[in-house]
Amino acid sequence: MRRSITIFIALLIALLSLGAASAHNAAQSTDVNDVVKKATQFLSDHLPKPFPGLDTFTYSAQTFPDGGLGCPEKGKSYPQTATPGYRFLLTVQGVIYEVHTNLDGSRAVLCDQASVKQNPPLNTFRSAQFSIAYPQAWTVTTRDASETYFGLSAAPVCSQPGMTVTLLGVEPPGKTAEMLLNDYQKANADLTAIVARTDIGDLGRDAVYQGACTDGSLRRSLVATFIAFSTGYRIVAFAPKNAFDQWSDTFQHLVAAFNPATVGGSGAAILAPEHASPTLLVHIFGGNVFMANVADLPGAPLTTDAAAINSTRLYSQPRVSPDGRRIAFIDRIKHTLYVVTIGKNATAAQLPAQLTDVDYPPAWSPDSLEIAYVNAPFGSRAAPFVVQAVRADGAVTRKLGTLASTFASCVMSEHQNPEFLDPEPAARVLSAEVGAHLFYEDGGSLLEWPTANSVLASNCRGTGMERLDVGSGQSTPIAELADFRHARLSPSKTLLAGSVSGKLTLFDLTANKLATLPIDADQMGWSANSSAVLYSTRTAKTPLKSARPLGMNFEWADYALTLHQIGLDGSTDTLLYSGSGYAIGSIAVSPDGFGVAFTVVQSDSALIEGIANKARTSELARLMPIAQIYWLPFTVTTSVATKAAGTATVAAPAITAAPTLLIDSSQPVFGPSGSLAVIGVPVAPRAGATNIPGG
Repeated sequence: MRRSITIFIALLIALLSLGAASAHNAAQSTDVNDVVKKATQFLSDHLPKPFPGLDTFTYSAQTFPDGGLGCPEKGKSYPQTATPGYRFLLTVQGVIYEVHTNLDGSRAVLCDQASVKQNPPLNTFRSAQFSIAYPQAWTVTTRDASETYFGLSAAPVCSQPGMTVTLLGVEPPGKTAEMLLNDYQKANADLTAIVARTDIGDLGRDAVYQGACTDGSLRRSLVATFIAFSTGYRIVAFAPKNAFDQWSDTFQHLVAAFNPATVGGSGAAILAPEHASPTLLVHIFGGNVFMANVADLPGAPLTTDAAAINSTRLYSQPRVSPDGRRIAFIDRIKHTLYVVTIGKNATAAQLPAQLTDVDYPPAWSPDSLEIAYVNAPFGSRAAPFVVQAVRADGAVTRKLGTLASTFASCVMSEHQNPEFLDPEPAARVLSAEVGAHLFYEDGGSLLEWPTANSVLASNCRGTGMERLDVGSGQSTPIAELADFRHARLSPSKTLLAGSVSGKLTLFDLTANKLATLPIDADQMGWSANSSAVLYSTRTAKTPLKSARPLGMNFEWADYALTLHQIGLDGSTDTLLYSGSGYAIGSIAVSPDGFGVAFTVVQSDSALIEGIANKARTSELARLMPIAQIYWLPFTVTTSVATKAAGTATVAAPAITAAPTLLIDSSQPVFGPSGSLAVIGVPVAPRAGATNIPGG
C-alpha cells in the first residue's frame, strides 16, 4: 500500500513538472498569428508565382516526435527530441497544403497532403436535364445549353479543382455508359487511365485519368458517364495531381448523387421555386435535421450523424419555438430529445428527457422556455403515458400530467393474427411523416401547448383527443372527439381540424363545438390566418395487390391524390394539387402566406416493378418509396371572391403555377413569421442552387 502511494506521488510530481514546462514553453512562444504569417510565406516560396493568398486556414498545437516536425525528408537525420509546434492546413484556391512549424515559426516543412481530405459543404444545382451537388464555395457557369462548369473561377484553372457536366444528347439504342467512356478516352488519347472502371448504380461508369494541363502541370480527373432516358451525360471532376487525393472522396460523392433528368423516379423535373417564402423552414433530409428557406433547400445541417441505413440514429419531428429562436426534435432510435439555438455555430444539445415517445412531436410552451414531450411507458403494460416538460436550456424537468392512454391499450394485437401483413414500405414512410404508430391506419399523434395551463394530446392511436390541465396534472378526454383523427391545431390555437369517419371535421376548442362537413379528407393543414383548412384525399387507382418482396408480405396500391383549400363554412373549395402516389403527408403553409409546402409519399409500384424486372439490390434501394417536398406559391388577387371571417378578410388562393418538386425530404415545418435560417449570417435565396450536406 505504501509503495502504491509513493508511486502515485512520484507520478503526480512528474505531471506537475510537465505542466510547468508546457506553461514555460507557451510563454516563450510567438503569437500564433505571427506563426501563421511565417507558414504562409513559407508556402508562398514553395508554390508557383503569383501567390494568390489563402482562402482559409486551420491549425492545431502539436508535439512532434523529433526535429523533422512530423514530415521528415528522406535521407535526412534530425535531433531525436520532442519538438512542440503547430500543424497548419492552408487552403489556396481550393487545394489544402499541410505545413508544420516549430513554436516560433522559424522552421517549417511542407508535408505530403495524401492524408488530408476535403469535406466541403455542398450546394445542389438543378436544371430541367439533371441535378448535381457541388462545393458551396464554387460558382456555376453555364457555357451553353449542353455544358455547365463548376469551380472557383468562371473557367477551368490548372491549379484549381473544378467540374464540368456535359449533356451529350440523345444516344442511339444500345449505347451504354461504357461506350461513352470509350468515346471519351479515344478523343483524349493523351490521357492515361490510372484507376480501373467501376459501376455507378445501374446507369453509369467511371474511371480516373491523368494527363498534362495547359500549363504543363499534371492533372487527374474522375470521369463519369451515364445513360438515362436515352440521353447521355458526362461528368469530369478534376484537380491538380498532388491534390486529387484530397478531392477524390468528394468527387465520388458528387457523381454518385448525380440525378439525370429526375429524382426519386417521380418523372418530374426539379426546378427553382417561384415566389419562395423567406421564412425559416425546418425539415428532415437523409435522417438529419436541416434548416433553410424554400428557395435554399436543403439548407444548413443542424445534425450530421444520422445513420438511417444501420438504424443507429435517425432524427424526426422538428418543431420551431414560438419566438423562432430554437428548434426541438427527437432521435427516433435513441428515444432522446434535442434542441438547437439558431445562430452562429448552432449545435444540437441533448436534453435530459429519457424514453421519449417518438410518435408524439415535442411541443413548445407559449413563452418558448419549455418543451413538452410524452414519456413512453416501456416495460409496463399498465403504465400510463406521462407528459413531461424540460427547459430549453436543460436546467429543469417537471411532470405536467398523465394521459388517459396506457401502454396496454396501444399494444399491437395484430401480431397475434396469422394473416397479419407487414406494413408496406410506403406506409412506413407515411408513419414517420405524420407521427403515426406503424401498425395502425391511425391519424398520427398530436401534442400541442396552446396556453400556459393547457396541453392538447391525441391518444396513443391518434383516434381521440385529451385536454391536460397543467395546474392539476389531470387529463380529460374530449367526449366530442372520441373518433377524431389526423388532428391539426390552427395557428390561432383555438380550432382543430381532423376527420371523423373519413369526413372533414372542425372543432372549436373555446366553444366545444363540433362541425362535420360532407367532404372526404385524409391529412390536414391550416391557412396562415386560421380562416381556411387545407386537406388531402387519397383514392385507390388500382385494386389492392399482395406483394412479398425482400422478405416482406404486404398489400399495396397506387392512389390518386389531391390537395384542397376550403373555407371554414364549407365554401370556396379550391383544388391546389392533383397527382398520384401513396399519400400526401405533411401540409405546411408559410406564415407569411406565400404558399404551401407539402410532401407526397411515393407508392411501392417502382419497387415492385424493379423486383419483377430482377433489378440489382443496389438499384432496389433507390426504388424504395420516399417522401418528397413540393412547393405551391399562392398569389392572391382582387379578382378572387372574398368573404369576411371575423376581423380578417379571406381570399381564396389564385393558383398561377403548378406545384414545384423541391427535394427528396420530409416533415417540413415553418417557423413563425419573420424567422430565418441563420448560422452566423442569414441564408439568402439562390435561384437554381440549394445547400445540401457535405461528406
